[in-house]
Amino acid sequence: MLLQAIRSTAIRSRTPNVNSLVRTVYSTGIEHAETMKQTGMKKKVNPEVYKCPDYFNYNKYSYCDIEAEVISKRTPQPSNKKPDEERKAKP
Repeated sequence: MLLQAIRSTAIRSRTPNVNSLVRTVYSTGIEHAETMKQTGMKKKVNPEVYKCPDYFNYNKYSYCDIEAEVISKRTPQPSNKKPDEERKAKP
């Protein structure tokens, strides 16, 4: 019982050090996102300098607009109700 108490105390005393080491070595990215969000609010980007100026033309509906343009050009999805068509060989 005493040995278990000593081990658990030793593990608990190392845990904060390990947690801080893990936080410094491995980043979740949230810290950077929050920092960049605050920086982005203050600092405006010049679209002329940015390598891909089209990025600034997108809005929250851009994906849907692109999807609507492309949908007619897509290959239809296979169905288990209708068999595949036989390939036509050129004579």
